[in-house]
Amino acid sequence: MATDGTHVRMTVAQAAQALGISAEAVRQRVRRGTLLTEKSEDGSVFVLIDPLQYAERTRTDGVGTGDGTSDEALLSAHLDHALEEIRFLRSELSTRNEELRRKDHIIAALTERIPELPSPPEASPEPRESPETPTVGTEKAEPQPERVPWWRRIFQ
Repeated sequence: MATDGTHVRMTVAQAAQALGISAEAVRQRVRRGTLLTEKSEDGSVFVLIDPLQYAERTRTDGVGTGDGTSDEALLSAHLDHALEEIRFLRSELSTRNEELRRKDHIIAALTERIPELPSPPEASPEPRESPETPTVGTEKAEPQPERVPWWRRIFQ
């Protein structure tokens, strides 16, 4: 195996073992273009594997230990991370609840300072007067002619 700085160069068989899949599955991924490849001068095909992907595979599979202790360590790390996240979220929830209580207190204090609006006057039994205003000198109001918009006066 040789590295080019960003990828690990492996044969198809080595890549299959490193990824935990069959050599045929590696060939299919090469055909689909999901794995990077490199051809040597003699026509051999090498698969370029991301070192992080390879390192993740070796950690989760316990490659090199044979007893699966890295699986337990990985599960423990995930559990620790999940518990830490739960602690963080609970503290955030507590903080938000306190902020909501404070805002409710402020709103209550502000509404107490607003004076009450006067109640509307009781409806009188007398009928309301007409909104039309009579013209001067006549006893009965004549209906006003409908106003014509300026643009109709010009374009008629």
